[in-house]
Amino acid sequence: MKTKYFILLLLFAKATLGAFPAGEVLWPVGRGPGAALINPAVLGNPAPTDFALKIPGWNLLATNNSFSVGFWNSHIAEDSYWDDGEIRQILDRIPSSGLEGIFHLGFPILGLRYRQWAFNADALGTARVNAPKSVAELALLGTRLDENYSFHDLIGGSFSVIRYSLGFGHPIEQNYVEDLNAGITVHYYQGLVMADVGGSYGNLYLTDELIQGSGEFRTYHGFNGHGIGVDIGASCAPAQHWQVGLVCRQIGATIDWDLEETNIESFEAELEGIELDSLEEEDYLDRVLSQKSTTIEGGRRTLRLPVTLQATAMYDLNAQWTFTGEIGVVTKESLMGKDGAEVGTGAIFHAARWAILHTGVILGGAHKSLFMFGSGLRFSGYELDLEFYSRGLFNSSHGIGMSLSQRIFF
Repeated sequence: MKTKYFILLLLFAKATLGAFPAGEVLWPVGRGPGAALINPAVLGNPAPTDFALKIPGWNLLATNNSFSVGFWNSHIAEDSYWDDGEIRQILDRIPSSGLEGIFHLGFPILGLRYRQWAFNADALGTARVNAPKSVAELALLGTRLDENYSFHDLIGGSFSVIRYSLGFGHPIEQNYVEDLNAGITVHYYQGLVMADVGGSYGNLYLTDELIQGSGEFRTYHGFNGHGIGVDIGASCAPAQHWQVGLVCRQIGATIDWDLEETNIESFEAELEGIELDSLEEEDYLDRVLSQKSTTIEGGRRTLRLPVTLQATAMYDLNAQWTFTGEIGVVTKESLMGKDGAEVGTGAIFHAARWAILHTGVILGGAHKSLFMFGSGLRFSGYELDLEFYSRGLFNSSHGIGMSLSQRIFF
């Protein structure tokens, strides 16, 4: 069977470590150096030229789980005060699991492939916040009697790194499966800056007779980080017109940060005999709560990146249509998003010898439902892909993103 250039579909649509290869779109990347970031086994397939160069591009994605574009523009972005009804509409949009927002940004610095070897350098950044619904209620409604405010699920932080990756793929000689390849990519993470809220807890309970509660919130700030991780993958052609792959990313991946400082904010309250009329005073709670602020200089903190597993498949229906699918699992919640499984499917239409169109959807995962639309150019020495992402459609979208990648062959 003629060897196909392996196309991997519907990776986690985020420009983050192992969740979405920075600078690569979701579709035909098997010929360029970005293949090492998706499934290094693909490097074992023959390339049309000895060298391929990845030209700088970008990818970004920003989503949230509560507010659509239409609701944001009509209720939140307006320069006006909210009445009680509008505040209730806003709070009703926030699920019981809390308000979550995710932002990812990536810039490929350099990508070079030589035959079965590929080197990539990418600048990556991610930020995430997951605030309990009670935090939004406290901010919009203020303190209310007989309410228990919990802050145990507070998650937040961000980090940025430069990732250097060296990948190698090689065909495995055997007589059972055609085009069987195996590959490995080793990553080195150079941490630039990190901020993390970790080990935080808190609750506050008010009645007409007492105020009771306690809490502690830790924030870590680091600048110099180092870490390594490994990806291992395999690909093959089990039948005519089919290509399948399996990859495990970020095995043992951690980043150790040198901390500049750790800030600890704590409070404790145990007060009986509340003066109800005083609850309206701005500084009343400040007077009855015992608060403490501590700063610790130096130290180290380790961020463990989640292992991700992904199985992919591609089917060439004819010369114009190719269909793709994937199943993926993120094994651990982190600053890059929640853990869980996803499933995706998509199609590629070869509109001309030099142009393709592609679309797809992911269900599950960090973004629940993510739609993709894009196009690409294909010439003998140059390829370009442009992709748009949307969490939902049109005014119901809860986030948008965009990706651009380019490759030169010589």
